[in-house]
Amino acid sequence: MNNKLKISLAVLSLLIVSKLAAQPIARKSGGFKNYDQCSIESQVGYIEIGNGYSNHLKERSAHYSSTEEFLTLSMTALLEASRPFYRWSGTQVDYLVLNSSQELSPFYSNGFRNITNSSEESSELKKRIDQICDNELIDFKILGEFNVELKIGDRVFIDQLRLKRSFSNLNYPSVTGTYVVPGSFESNVTNLIYDTGIFSFVINVNEGNESYDAIFEGRFTDENIFKGKAFTLPERNLLGQFQGTRK
Repeated sequence: MNNKLKISLAVLSLLIVSKLAAQPIARKSGGFKNYDQCSIESQVGYIEIGNGYSNHLKERSAHYSSTEEFLTLSMTALLEASRPFYRWSGTQVDYLVLNSSQELSPFYSNGFRNITNSSEESSELKKRIDQICDNELIDFKILGEFNVELKIGDRVFIDQLRLKRSFSNLNYPSVTGTYVVPGSFESNVTNLIYDTGIFSFVINVNEGNESYDAIFEGRFTDENIFKGKAFTLPERNLLGQFQGTRK
């Protein structure tokens, strides 16, 4: 790339940056080790798990890469991308960047839909996206094992919450979990919704002759502690207050 073109692309990228707010400038999606989608904005990024068991998780955190350099690379990478071609595959990986219309477009894809790209800019963009998504962004705080102190009236129960990442046959991550009341019952965790420290999930309470669903709603107060309230469903009557501590 000649110097005049580099300067022109740099100026254009600065103009685009000045118009960007909380808009993704890059994204990758597919069956990765810790997530199935990673989006990068100008100052923050977030990873997501949205596959399986009707659970959805998102974790946002800061990154420290230059947005201007990102956009300068993206323009050439998009120009050098091949036309899509298709083949049989059960997986799909896509790398996308912001185009001149301020929309995300793929510059590299592999799987059922394929886009090849031999440019240095494409290789550098993939490396930078991988660096941010895999090394700079924080993993989901909700994953792990927790002791949960659930206070119902004057009684305090010490329960256990276990949430872990698992993988399907196609290596797409999902999250499964159990809620254990020692000596009483164990329930699968369903409808887990988590977004950067704020969460809710549902369990089925089955004690004695009683069986009902309960929703737990809370937030992390630091990396290892969360607090919240539990409600019976569907009436949403208060069941109790809880605090969780990572084991």
